[in-house]
Amino acid sequence: MIGLRFDTAVFRPEDRYEAWRCRGWPSLAPIMDSREPGRFWADITTYALGPAPLIHARDMTGLAYERDGRRARRDYIDHYGIMACVGCSAAGEAAGRAFRGGPGDLIIGDFGLPHRQISSNGEAISVSIPRAVAESVIPDLWRWHGMVIPAHQARAAFDCLCAPALRAGSIADEAAPQQLLLFLQVLKQTLDALSGAVKAAPPLDLAADWRAGRLIESRFTDPDFSPAVVARAVGVSRSKLYRLFEGGDGLMERIRNRRLKAAAEMLVRAPGRSIEAVALACGFREPRTLRRLFAARYGVSPADYRALALRCETGRPTGQASRD
Repeated sequence: MIGLRFDTAVFRPEDRYEAWRCRGWPSLAPIMDSREPGRFWADITTYALGPAPLIHARDMTGLAYERDGRRARRDYIDHYGIMACVGCSAAGEAAGRAFRGGPGDLIIGDFGLPHRQISSNGEAISVSIPRAVAESVIPDLWRWHGMVIPAHQARAAFDCLCAPALRAGSIADEAAPQQLLLFLQVLKQTLDALSGAVKAAPPLDLAADWRAGRLIESRFTDPDFSPAVVARAVGVSRSKLYRLFEGGDGLMERIRNRRLKAAAEMLVRAPGRSIEAVALACGFREPRTLRRLFAARYGVSPADYRALALRCETGRPTGQASRD
């Protein structure tokens, strides 16, 4: 992966904070209110971990941040932010409760919800994951807004998040989405263990789960793709395969959700393509199946979703969406 580096060393000291503040998304600057410190510096590299910006702040001044509901509604940044405190600490308030994390801890935040945070000087690695992507693996991730996973419980997820930034030069761009998927799967295991959701469940074979996830990503557009195909390709029995996906939505539901996510993206990216063509391109045999499942998941028909998304992009009032 090739990163985009921002280093305040090239600016005059009095211009450094303003140069950082004027950076666009995925910097936190445009989506959070912050206060200028007496002295500011930052050395940050941003990578594309599939659809999720991965940010490695090797050294940065601690800042006080705040994101309120008005800003969240205005900028449409609907992501989860997960930060690995490599050599820094952070404390704040979210969901009506205080949080504090230090080196080795993971902090989970929902950019769609208000929160405030004060960080110390130091190193951090964070990822901003689009809501649809994160919730395709961890449907209830919003419940963890403002929660800190302590270092002794976060080790696997912490390492999985940091590895792509620390080994960026050895990771091909096409492999980056799988790194994100692997991190989400490991994070899900960690959260399940913390909540006690998997105490009675068999241990997860992470390697098989990762192979299944990669297969879903590469084959979901095939209408003949099914759990039986996954079981044969991964090399496990169907019963073991189903056990791997216990505690979540289930394997077939995961395949459907991946198809629905692709359909949602295509509806906006290719506005001239018919609903029938979108359905076939995303692995649905019948357009009516897409319409039924899409409405159940997103609460609107595919045509209404497309109309609303396009109107939001152009800044026009939504008005009355068209009917599918």
